[in-house]
Amino acid sequence: MTNAHEALYNQLLDYTAVIHCSTKIAAVLLILFATPQKMRPLSLYLLNGMLWNFAANIVLAFVHIYPLFPVLCFRIDGLASSANTTITGQALFVALIVCVLNCTSAHAAIFFYRYMIFAHTATLVKWRYRCRFILAIWHTATAGITVVVYGACMTATAERNLRICFKTDGWQHPTAVMALLLSFAFAIAVGTISTVLLLYSFHKKKAVMSPQLLNSHKGILRVLLAVTTVPAFFGAVPVTVIVIYTLQPQLPFAKEIVLVFLVIIANYGSIYAVVVIVAIKPYREAACSSLLGMLCCKRTHHG
Repeated sequence: MTNAHEALYNQLLDYTAVIHCSTKIAAVLLILFATPQKMRPLSLYLLNGMLWNFAANIVLAFVHIYPLFPVLCFRIDGLASSANTTITGQALFVALIVCVLNCTSAHAAIFFYRYMIFAHTATLVKWRYRCRFILAIWHTATAGITVVVYGACMTATAERNLRICFKTDGWQHPTAVMALLLSFAFAIAVGTISTVLLLYSFHKKKAVMSPQLLNSHKGILRVLLAVTTVPAFFGAVPVTVIVIYTLQPQLPFAKEIVLVFLVIIANYGSIYAVVVIVAIKPYREAACSSLLGMLCCKRTHHG
């Protein structure tokens, strides 16, 4: 790939980083201050996923991962390259992996919560703080395991030239890649099973619940399913493709394909934030009010 393509790749990530940070900050503020009281527990799970994604965007603002396939190495570009040390790049690289994994599990937890709050309300109310503590332990364990596996997969190659290289032989490489794929599959399974169980609970309680309350829960589920299409198509699919090409870096056009999907992942955060704001009515109304207020202030100032 030519230097022109490398420059374009870095410029795209630099420009999108500015957009992502501003969009994600706006979304986080809306979730914090525009959530109705009855939606507050759900908003904590939405905020959890949003913050992990925001953290990934911040990491991508500093480090640009450039694959050097067919060699199983990645070059550190972006602001992190100015440190002239691979340690900084390694720390940011593993932080990015942790953010992606925890963002995935955070999305799965949203659907599990929706099922529990509908089908087992009393149990969830009793265990609500314990559930949040368990999720925090899960995120912490994910980070710890990722760091250990990452260290086992690295080679001692080149603490120079800002390169990160991984072992191509032994059990570490295929085990780590399969673990990544299985973690995504597990999150999808949790979300799917929770949704199926929730639909089954709708059917069971249809005769004893008021139509208004049942429609309210169904509406929330439809919103969550619509919101989840963004992580599925702009997050899970690109990450899966990247993992597959990392497992087989000698495939034709592996570098070019991975670069394209890295740009897609870099833009996923803003798309997700916008969809969450548009799909959920209180956030949509708060965003419209804020925009109208800004426009009115601007017109008054110019007038």
